[in-house]
Amino acid sequence: MANNVYKFPGTEGAQVAPDVVPESAPQKAPSGPGVAKKSFSGGVKVLWFVIALIWPVLRWLLALDVVFQGALMLWHWDTPGSHAGWAFSLHFAVLVALTFFVSVFKPSGVK
Repeated sequence: MANNVYKFPGTEGAQVAPDVVPESAPQKAPSGPGVAKKSFSGGVKVLWFVIALIWPVLRWLLALDVVFQGALMLWHWDTPGSHAGWAFSLHFAVLVALTFFVSVFKPSGVK
């Protein structure tokens, strides 16, 4: 069998390695994402897709809910035992989180 090693300009010749068989490295399992990570990623992708489809209507409904909760918070401002401020904060946080989830977050594989 002929040696087909070509010498490139400006380099030394190819070094000839002795016929030594390297020790085989132990086989280890492929390090890919686990089943749980794949299923969670798929679930997030499906959730994002469903919310993105109904987002134009859901955004209006959530905005009206936040306005109603804000008015209820103002009405019950001095009522002891009423947690209308916390309810308003929770509804507003859900609106902000869903807006962020739909507009900024893009799952892998979605253009």
